[in-house]
Amino acid sequence: MAAKYDGPAVETSLRGANLQLRAAGIESAALEAELLIAHVLEVDRAHLLAHPEQRLTAAQHLELTSLLERRTTYEPLAYLTGRRW
Repeated sequence: MAAKYDGPAVETSLRGANLQLRAAGIESAALEAELLIAHVLEVDRAHLLAHPEQRLTAAQHLELTSLLERRTTYEPLAYLTGRRW
C-alpha cells in the first residue's frame, strides 16, 4: 500500500507562494497567493484563513506549483484561474 502524501499546510503554502510572487515582482503577491491557493482548493479566501492547517494533496500541490511558475512569468491571474478577479 502506498503511503499517503501529506502535503504542505495552507499556511505554509501561503507563505511560500507570497515569497515566490514577491521575488518575481508581483505587486499584489499576498492577495494573488491567496487567490491561487483558493482556486486550487476550490474554496473561498475566507476558508483559507479559517483553516490554515488544511493540507494540500499531492495533486493540489503540483497544480499550485505549476500555477506559481506561470504567474512568475507574468501570465495574467485571470488566465490561470479562469476567473476575472
